Amino acid sequence: MRKEGGPSASADEHPSTLDATAKPTRPDAPTATARVPSQHALAPGELLAGRYRVVRLIARGGFGAVYEVDDCLLRERVALKALLPDVASNPQAFERWRREVQLARKVTHRNICRVFEVGVHDGTAFLTMELLQGETLHQRIQRAGPLDLPAARALTEQLVAGLAAAHGAGVIHRDFKSANIILVEDPARPELRAVITDFGIALPFSDDAPRATAPDACAGTPGFMAPEQVAGRKTGAAVDIYALGVVLYHLLTGHLPSEASAGPDARDAPWVRAQRPDLDLAWERVIRRCLEPDPAQRFARVEEVSRALGLRPTAPPRRRRAARIAVAAALALTAAGLWAGRLATRSRSTAPPPLQSAIDARARPSPGPSLAPPSDPGSLVRNGLDLFFRGNVAPARHMLSEGQRQARAAGDRETEAFALAVAAYVAKEAGEIREASTLFEQSWRTLPEGAVAAGTLTFWAELRLASDDLAGARGLAKQALALTEGHSVPTALVWMVQAEIALEERKPREAETHARSAAEALTGLLLHHEVQSRTILARALLAQGKRDEARKQVKQARARPGEMVSFRLRLEMVAAQLEPPATARAQLEVIAASARSAGLFELALEARRALADTLDQIGDRETARTVRAQVVKDARTAGYDLLARKASAGGPRLDRSAP
Repeated sequence: MRKEGGPSASADEHPSTLDATAKPTRPDAPTATARVPSQHALAPGELLAGRYRVVRLIARGGFGAVYEVDDCLLRERVALKALLPDVASNPQAFERWRREVQLARKVTHRNICRVFEVGVHDGTAFLTMELLQGETLHQRIQRAGPLDLPAARALTEQLVAGLAAAHGAGVIHRDFKSANIILVEDPARPELRAVITDFGIALPFSDDAPRATAPDACAGTPGFMAPEQVAGRKTGAAVDIYALGVVLYHLLTGHLPSEASAGPDARDAPWVRAQRPDLDLAWERVIRRCLEPDPAQRFARVEEVSRALGLRPTAPPRRRRAARIAVAAALALTAAGLWAGRLATRSRSTAPPPLQSAIDARARPSPGPSLAPPSDPGSLVRNGLDLFFRGNVAPARHMLSEGQRQARAAGDRETEAFALAVAAYVAKEAGEIREASTLFEQSWRTLPEGAVAAGTLTFWAELRLASDDLAGARGLAKQALALTEGHSVPTALVWMVQAEIALEERKPREAETHARSAAEALTGLLLHHEVQSRTILARALLAQGKRDEARKQVKQARARPGEMVSFRLRLEMVAAQLEPPATARAQLEVIAASARSAGLFELALEARRALADTLDQIGDRETARTVRAQVVKDARTAGYDLLARKASAGGPRLDRSAP
């Protein structure tokens, strides 16, 4: 679909079938493979997924429609992109939409439109994304003509940075054009912020990427498409560089090269400097090189455009692949170093050195960062959750507390309940079981129904499980499931809790069923929780002796991007149990230390308990008893009764022999 820009979107954005080689009648001509769908619209006031209330239609395209909606949970305006029903029933069209979601979520950059959440409501698939208040570059040129040189330089820097981020994440846009660039006010900077949108026909970027096939073989927008794209040949990042040349020509002259050219070669268009004598010759050279018919003659990397124009350099993009394995690689290297150091110590001493005490008493949270007004409650809660994801527990708790206070003062019960529930979950992870229980109860009393209540009960069930109240955990999970109303994501979160309950009840097959269902439901939607579900699934498989299948789930979870420290460390804790005992020992020591430094008290205790079991396996029973006794003491003091019981009993004995 073609989104023309925030609330100022063009009203005539209704695509029709076009010949990909035809010369466009306007620069924002619709994508060549688009078609006219059956009409379907969400009515103003309609509520989706119990959370998003429709305000108005922004734009309609060949694959769906974009609406401005109220996020009733966080009290924010966002954009919601709904897939049309007849398109959803078309496997090729739905696959294209799913690809757009996956690829857009891979790119995080201020010049790329952010995607927040994906869901399904009454058979309508949708995603929510950043609401951009502004106009497209195409609309700006139509309204005010070509850009002056300072504005052109500032805009080009941002476009190059955005494309570099996409390419660095392994994504080729393939429909980069003036109508897919939205200009919005940036309070932090004097110039407008340029945001690249619509990854609907994007493709993964790899040297062995398969040849494009119909209907995407020549997908794109006539006038912006590179010759190899029009011909349906294999495409690479060079097609985006070609389109960038077209966009630069457009913003400097007010029209496209194809509109001024007598032939198919865009280089036949009049020189830019013939129309803009104020431009340096470098602009002409850059645009001409971008528009080379042979991809090999264009710039090899989009960042080279900035250098050729003397603009501020774009930071070299980091491949997302490196980000995916960063936690595992750092853990392996650190563990290897610690293990080597321990071996060296033991070689100089006949008696093993005492291990560090399990977990120090956690300090009270610091006052946290100063909160700059005017921060609304929803933003504070969202930022607090984001800080917790990254392991910054103390500032996260401070921000959540402030968000809850402001929400209560504003009479915003939904945001207040959500802030309390998240704060309770953070308190549970930080080792304050009693405070967590109080906060969960406050959240439930504040809002005992709807999606927020379902989440509260799900978190509360995890707390009951940690307190060794399996019956109470089952009851709360059942209540939460009834409140999800069949929505896929909250239902999947309940399934994960049910899987963990089944594991503690020594029902690994039941746990596998629940965890596998959760993983399938969350794949490509909520990557943090997909990692969590695959971690639980690996545990269930490991409990049944299915080591190869468990390794497969660990590998898939490691391949998912995400920065939630607690989920990543729990994944690596399961991975350690698949290693030989000596390797596992070193890894578990690192996991425990990492969890402790992040303020994740429960996770640190879990890692120390697993470490004690591993020490038993390698014959260091004296040290194992010391570690286990400290874990039992700390767990009982904090209220982690399940963990204390399991540590006291010695925990499960996992077979780490080679399959």
